[in-house]
Amino acid sequence: MDPFGLVARRAARVGWLGAGLGVILTAAGQIVVAATDAPGTWRPDAGHRIVGVVVLGSIAGALVGLAALAGQMIQGRRLGRATVVTIAVLGGLLVWLHSFSTALRVAMGSHMTLSGLQYFLNSGTGIAREFAHRTWGWLALLVLGAAVIGWLFSLGVRWAGRSRPVGRLASAEVFTSGMFVLAWVGYVALPLPRSFALGVRQSAPEIAFAASFETPPAHAAKLDPASAHLARSLVSPPLGAGAVWNSTAPGMGARPNIVLITVEATNIKHLGYEGGARGVTPNLDKLARESLVAHHAYTTATHSNYAQPAILSSLFPRRGSDLDMYQSMEYPRFLLHDAAKVLGYKTAVISSQDEDWQGMRLFQQTGNIDHYHHSPDFHGEHLDIGTEDVVPDRLTAKAVLEWIDGTRAEGKPFEVYVNMQATHFPYSVPEKEPHPFAPYEPKGTYNYVNYDRAELQTVINRYDNALHAIDAAVGVIVDGLSERGLAEDTILVFVADHGELFWEHDMVTHGRTLFESEAVVPLLVRYPKKIRPGHVDIPVSTLDILPTIADAMGVPPHPSWQGQSLLPFERDAREAPTLESAHAAVFMNIQGWKPLDGIVCFPYKLVYDPETETQALYDLAADPGELVDIAARDPALTEALASTLHAQIAAQLEYHKGETHPARSVYAPRLLGCPLY
Repeated sequence: MDPFGLVARRAARVGWLGAGLGVILTAAGQIVVAATDAPGTWRPDAGHRIVGVVVLGSIAGALVGLAALAGQMIQGRRLGRATVVTIAVLGGLLVWLHSFSTALRVAMGSHMTLSGLQYFLNSGTGIAREFAHRTWGWLALLVLGAAVIGWLFSLGVRWAGRSRPVGRLASAEVFTSGMFVLAWVGYVALPLPRSFALGVRQSAPEIAFAASFETPPAHAAKLDPASAHLARSLVSPPLGAGAVWNSTAPGMGARPNIVLITVEATNIKHLGYEGGARGVTPNLDKLARESLVAHHAYTTATHSNYAQPAILSSLFPRRGSDLDMYQSMEYPRFLLHDAAKVLGYKTAVISSQDEDWQGMRLFQQTGNIDHYHHSPDFHGEHLDIGTEDVVPDRLTAKAVLEWIDGTRAEGKPFEVYVNMQATHFPYSVPEKEPHPFAPYEPKGTYNYVNYDRAELQTVINRYDNALHAIDAAVGVIVDGLSERGLAEDTILVFVADHGELFWEHDMVTHGRTLFESEAVVPLLVRYPKKIRPGHVDIPVSTLDILPTIADAMGVPPHPSWQGQSLLPFERDAREAPTLESAHAAVFMNIQGWKPLDGIVCFPYKLVYDPETETQALYDLAADPGELVDIAARDPALTEALASTLHAQIAAQLEYHKGETHPARSVYAPRLLGCPLY
């Protein structure tokens, strides 16, 4: 046999070993995922899984075979020790990466994607530090297992190196050398049915990650002709309307002070006024009795970097197919402090969180904030929540009142945006503050994506202590306004950015679903001079906060805002609730760890998953726990809601298509109404 043939045959045999390793890893990962997925989770079928095994096995075989070929050429056409060690390390690394990716899939409920990686990396070192701290034992075990498998793999590589076959190069081994090209190019290039290709992409973490670099089909492709026309016909006010507002609004309405309090991750079931029985929120319960209460308020996203800017701008946070980190903001935006500045207010942001997280501060910077104070600006006590250091909320409440006192001397009305953070995982409260619910220290695994179900009550105690601390801080602000004689002439809004899961749907914390526990938020609006205590029982959005504030002032909403005022829908507490109205449909989305889009037209909620191009429909009245997907049962209803959702998202994406797009002459499109009423 010629020397090159011997080299190639050795490389091919090593490639077979790598392919076998890849097949075993992929199949084992699929078994683990199938055994741990929550009931009702969409799963690839057998055909998808088989192709996934072939593709991953082929890739592993090709990488290892090519490494063996290159090593022999470098070391004089022999499989020397350096090459064996390199290939063993490569095999161990493949084992570690696949095992780690599979573990993430089990923990997070979806594979790592490009957006998920961006989300992770843009969170700074905090998440990595917290993850390493909480899971170092498992990570060490994973490294040890990968090292053992790498050593065993090296034995096989040595055997291939000692083998001195004779004869022509076997056709099977020729195929092994080209398996990467045959499998991968075939998968990408063959005209497979899209539904089958989507299943293959969800069969293994490496394929899912590679596929996430591909731009998903536009929502416009999902539209029938009538819905496409609906998307194109959505009203988008001209930019000139903003100039008119700036010139006319200062001469209109009253000038009450404005305090907007946003808190983190609030599950409404823990609030006393929403039925919570533990007495966690006495101050908020009192505030609710004096406020307009929205019982079906929905966030626009279940991760803060989308939800909070949407509250401040009344702009729906869906601008592209990838995670928006506010690096490009050529579109017009007009935030609460911009409106307040035009109307003659002193403005401030006072926040317990680090507003630089995920680029949120970039979104807020429009040049109209007089006083900006967030976590990095506070001196003294901070709490490490994993992703960032936050300030105890009692200190934030104190800073708010100090700023108000300093501002009143100028004789101008004030507007302040306050952000509180105690209810963000891990629900930390300084030890010197009250902890009425015990025990509150979990003893086992306790991290953002997992904790022992047996310790759920301990975790809930910990969460309720954090919510109680926020309630106390809100009470400081509310009482401070009363003590200063400002309560009657202040619009005070209390809202959460999103909710929180406590093992509902087999998940914890937030940012990965649009289920009710994550999506529904508390929303209170108190303004004694204009708004009587009462209720709004229709589904509304946090986009509606700014138009409601403007309506209470007697000022028209700014034309850039996509929400609408809640005041036309308020009712006295004695009146019977109604859930049909002319309010727009409620739209939601997430683009953090995984993407989802949703629409609520009560009593129905439809959630669309662009990764699998599947959708689920829930009847929230009959099935408030969202346990039964009725999409197949009522295809006409499903299609009506899906068409409206795709039309709205398509209009959003078209508007945000590019910096020179003609849409820049208008504001963002208005929101579509429900197709059901």
